This record gives sequence, C-alpha cells and structure tokens, in this order.
Amino acid sequence: MDGKIIKLVKPIEAFGRRITEIALKEPTGALFSRLGQPRIPIYNQSAGSGYFVERDDVITSYLEKLMDMDFAETGVVLQQLSLTDMMELRETLFGFFDAARATSAGAKVAATP
Repeated sequence: MDGKIIKLVKPIEAFGRRITEIALKEPTGALFSRLGQPRIPIYNQSAGSGYFVERDDVITSYLEKLMDMDFAETGVVLQQLSLTDMMELRETLFGFFDAARATSAGAKVAATP
C-alpha cells in the first residue's frame, strides 16, 4: 500500500472493535481530478509571502475516501477522533500533496535544458 499509518493518540471504539491506528492511502490522480486541492495557496506578491486556505469539505472527502478500512462508515470514525489525531490525519494528507508538488517541480527542473 502506498500511504501512511497513523498511530492514534486516543484509540476509539467503532463497529465493535478498538481502533488504534488508521492507514491513509495516497490520493490518486482520478481522486484529485474529482475533488481538487484540499488547500489553496494564497500569495502576497508585495510581501513575498503566502499562506494556505484549507477547504474543510474537500479535506473530509479525501479522508473518507483514503482511510483504508474494511468498513464503509469512515465518517463514524472521523467523528470520534481526538483533535490531535484529526490534525495528524490532515497533516498526513497535506504531506501527500507537498511530496507530489516537490516531485513535479524537481522533474520540471531536470527537464529544463
């Protein structure tokens, strides 16, 4: 599996079992094409800096699709997560996009004559 395992700080009970970790699959191109960016970069040219605006609905859709679980009710699991664990899932999701962006930028640099 291409993805990451997130060990939960606060395990939860769902579907008659204790969940201590969540496997998050890497997004596919098809999913990205359907859902778009989970956060949008905003640049301030005059200041030379920027920040991201997170799209909560898109983030939730990604997490629901990418959680590698043998049951369909991932929303039930997301509702029970602690703040710390939810933040870790979100950061892991963002990491997939950051890595893809860095790989893409590196490929463009390498292809430039």
